[in-house]
Amino acid sequence: MFDDDAEDTRSRAEQGKKNEQFRDLYMGVKMEIADDADNGSVKSTVRIGKGDLEFIDALTERLEGEGRSVKWDEDNRRLHIDSSEASEE
Repeated sequence: MFDDDAEDTRSRAEQGKKNEQFRDLYMGVKMEIADDADNGSVKSTVRIGKGDLEFIDALTERLEGEGRSVKWDEDNRRLHIDSSEASEE
């Protein structure tokens, strides 16, 4: 009984850490996009760390949902983002 509760607690804690890690990555990418936009560019390139590679699909889906064009360069671990078609937030 207690083992099940402990395992459930560990599982929820791990999921919480993953959610926070994804949120941090997403917000970092959004800041990079905003910085590039402030400098007059609609294109951004973001290097993704090895620890964040598991989030590429979710990040791409989220950014494309905002109307951005996203291309993943797996060899160089770079995300190329074109915001020219993105809606204003």
